[in-house]
Amino acid sequence: MNPIINFLLNFQTLVAVSEVSKEITRKNPDFFPTAPMDYGRFLVLSLGTGTAKSEEKYDADEAAKWGILGWLTSDNSTPLVDVFTEASGDMVDLHISTVFQALHSEENYLRIQVYITLMWLFKISNYILPRSN
Repeated sequence: MNPIINFLLNFQTLVAVSEVSKEITRKNPDFFPTAPMDYGRFLVLSLGTGTAKSEEKYDADEAAKWGILGWLTSDNSTPLVDVFTEASGDMVDLHISTVFQALHSEENYLRIQVYITLMWLFKISNYILPRSN
């Protein structure tokens, strides 16, 4: 997936919560009358689309020697883009989770993210892809 699109998709939950709050503030008749910050009335389920488990993808000792070009491209990957993409999703989750906790509504927010391993992809592909004889 394009790293820029992936980066923008990480903000869907944040945008959705903001839009609902905005519509409540505008007193949109399609929304139940409540205070925009009454997150106890919100129920948010944030579903991730799956991400490759990136544990040990980069070695810290190796990365310390990269320089500018190494951070832009290393071993057919883009470390700088990878770091920002991974971090942005985690930061959005942390932000929304913290807001719900601060408003005593932590039970009303749940993030589900699937971490995909190569073995899982191999197993699932056996069910999806037709086998040739």
